[in-house]
Amino acid sequence: TSISRWYFFAVTLVLAVVAARFYIKTLAPKYSAVSLVLIKDEGNTTSFTEESLFKELGILDLQQNLVNETLVMKSSPILSKAIDNLGLLYENYEVGKYRNSIIYPSLYVEVLEWDPKDARKLYEAEVIINNLNQYTLAYEDQSFEGEFGKSLELPDGNLTLGNKRGVNSSDPIVLRIVPMDDKIKKVARRLSAEREVLKSSVIRMSYDDESPERAEAFLTELIKVYNEASLKEKNQVYTNSIDLINERIDAIAADLSDTEQNVQAFKQRYGSTEVSAEGTVLLKEMNASNKEVSNAQIQLRVLNYVESFLVRNRNNFEFVPTNESLNNLTLANQLKSFNDLLNRREVQRTDLGPAHPDIKLTERQIQNLRVTIIDNVRSIKSDLMIYLKANQEELSEIEGKMRSLPRRERELMEIERQRGIKENLYLYLLQKREESAISMVATVPNGSVVEPPKADSDPISPYKQLIYGLAVVLGLAIPALYVLVTDLLDNRIRMDEDLEQLTGLPIGAMIANNQSKDKIVVRSNTRTAISETFRLLRANLVYLTPGKEIQTMLVTSSIPAEGKSFIALNLAVSQALSGKKVVIMELDLRKPKQEEYAQLDDQNRGIVNYLIDPSLTIEDIIAPSGIDDNLHVIGCGPVPPNPSELILAPRLVDLVQKLKERYDFIVMDTPPVGMVSDALQLKDFVEASLYVIRIGQTRRPHLKILRDITSSDKLPNPFLVVNDVPLGKAGYNYGYGYGSSKYYEDTPSPKK
Repeated sequence: TSISRWYFFAVTLVLAVVAARFYIKTLAPKYSAVSLVLIKDEGNTTSFTEESLFKELGILDLQQNLVNETLVMKSSPILSKAIDNLGLLYENYEVGKYRNSIIYPSLYVEVLEWDPKDARKLYEAEVIINNLNQYTLAYEDQSFEGEFGKSLELPDGNLTLGNKRGVNSSDPIVLRIVPMDDKIKKVARRLSAEREVLKSSVIRMSYDDESPERAEAFLTELIKVYNEASLKEKNQVYTNSIDLINERIDAIAADLSDTEQNVQAFKQRYGSTEVSAEGTVLLKEMNASNKEVSNAQIQLRVLNYVESFLVRNRNNFEFVPTNESLNNLTLANQLKSFNDLLNRREVQRTDLGPAHPDIKLTERQIQNLRVTIIDNVRSIKSDLMIYLKANQEELSEIEGKMRSLPRRERELMEIERQRGIKENLYLYLLQKREESAISMVATVPNGSVVEPPKADSDPISPYKQLIYGLAVVLGLAIPALYVLVTDLLDNRIRMDEDLEQLTGLPIGAMIANNQSKDKIVVRSNTRTAISETFRLLRANLVYLTPGKEIQTMLVTSSIPAEGKSFIALNLAVSQALSGKKVVIMELDLRKPKQEEYAQLDDQNRGIVNYLIDPSLTIEDIIAPSGIDDNLHVIGCGPVPPNPSELILAPRLVDLVQKLKERYDFIVMDTPPVGMVSDALQLKDFVEASLYVIRIGQTRRPHLKILRDITSSDKLPNPFLVVNDVPLGKAGYNYGYGYGSSKYYEDTPSPKK
């Protein structure tokens, strides 16, 4: 049994390795392309760039959140744009023996146009190029003839193919058209973006693909699309600011033009008028005061616009213009934080979906910050109103002094004052518009390629060593687990168990495993291991009933197939070879075996005939065994319908008594006691009971039968015979070891 299990281990291991090798052949190799991208973070760099220059002027503030940027890189809009630019939805494969191999870039067929009826479905077809102009497309068990450059109507849409390089190919090409959503999910799984070194702004981007060229191309395009999106996002706030400034400039330019015309008309009417020294001083004071008032009014307009914008878009999420040179630093920082939260919300909506709890949390933060900003704006407006009132009172004093000047001089100063106000406001807005325009021009992408995408020449998968290692582990673990489970569930008797202790019965002999087909293993000239164990059993019988020789013995077992008939026959042969007259009685009336072993024919009458037919004599049922002259057999005869009742017939007592007068040794082959009680009913006819246990066949619960027989004295002088013991184990308790895997060659007994 152990040897066969080692074969099981070996076969399973070989099968596992072969399966692993076949599995590797079915897997497409994957290559990894890697690129290093620096995410600009001016707070952690000392390099001189155009962005750092304008940041010193207070124009730009480009502190980046590295985590957010990695999420943006892997967002659906960025991925879909890169996929669409490279045409990755259309895949060409070369048909192979074990798997199809990717073709990139496509050598033969390209999709010029695809108009599907269902954009969410995966389409796969086989294309054969017939010539430079025509092709055959096999799709859904149908064949279609098409021309390159012309639309082909298919059941699921219209397809236009092109012969990319104008070449022929007799080999079929598999064309797969993947839905965008599925492609994005697949690409996202294969794409990774993580920080290269702790506390650095360098992101290590890697992408795994069946084609190294496609992996490099995708990373290159992804970085390009990401930078384009970052530029667009950065300039969105500046665009809003410029639109607002332009609107104000147009209005002030009209007012300034009217003021200039008023100055010109005044001078034409009265001629050139000089302003006195006192008027010059008052005009300077008035211009300074007007500038303060104008600045305060501009601040109020900006604050009113911000307040109106936030209140008007209370339920929307619009970017607030922040490049208005607000004097309040706290408010400027709050507006920047507000726009940053809007950016984060857009990234989360793309990556997580509109209903994700994180988005709800971000939206609550935005609304809370909106309320805080509105309250802060109103507080600043209140302070500005006080400041504006003070400047207006000062301006009123200057105007009072101007009333003492001559009327023409006073009118000219008033016109000049209005022009100065408009000019200052106009120049201020022009400056802010220019700053926003410069910010847009000076804005650079977030990502700077440190190391361009490069794919390794060696594939990263399949991991052959790992697969083979797992195959070896499984090849050993599966049979080991099987053996363990079967051993745990198997309650059959094994060789290493102490049967004498388990049953409380002595062991008469251990019969070696019979590897031959011959049912009779004991002959006069044999010295095989199994024949010697039967001779050992014959010798040990004298120790069962000391001082008295056993004449009658029954042989039974727990269940069928434990070899009791085989043991009974060969024990009888060994006794006959010793010179005793022996007879075997086939008392297993339900399933007789001795007729088969002793080769009795159907004409032989047996015990059943004798018990039911009083006219038969003992001579009518006794038959020679054909094995030895001293051995006779009494067969069962026809199988009766009532064996349990028949075995209690009075003629059986008479039969056994007459056999005792004729034979030295009587062996009764009885039914298994674990199935029927026939053997127990014969206890009064015998002097000893041989109970057969077979290694690997008898189960532990059957030992309860033996313990019950022993404790209740249901059989006389019971003892065990262990059958089917492996060679090398049989007879070891008695000093006889036959360790060879083959029987000893039969040799004649030495003559004395």
